[in-house]
Amino acid sequence: VSHWQNPVHKYIKNYRRGYEIGMQLGDIESAMYHQLTAVINAFCCGVKLDVVEQEAREACKKMEAYKQVASLSMTQSFWQTALNLMGRSADPVILEGEGMQQAKTLRWLEENKHE
Repeated sequence: VSHWQNPVHKYIKNYRRGYEIGMQLGDIESAMYHQLTAVINAFCCGVKLDVVEQEAREACKKMEAYKQVASLSMTQSFWQTALNLMGRSADPVILEGEGMQQAKTLRWLEENKHE
């Protein structure tokens, strides 16, 4: 309900803090989902694309290191979207580039029953 009363961008810092707390407590999965949510909200709230891109890039490195494939695949899509919108991809409507390989990701999701 609070998102109906307060701007979403005010909660980004809370998600970043949730990541820190999750890591401190050893709850890696929760920490990574907090980081994903921070990236999504930053993107949707109009944070500058270069900032979103950098945050998503760093988040993906951590998610990959901790083998958090579900949060990684979602974060990669926002990372590549930011890259596409900044003109840093061959085709702006296909999520293909440094952040994500669309065909590979879709194939993996289908093979692993993640829809």
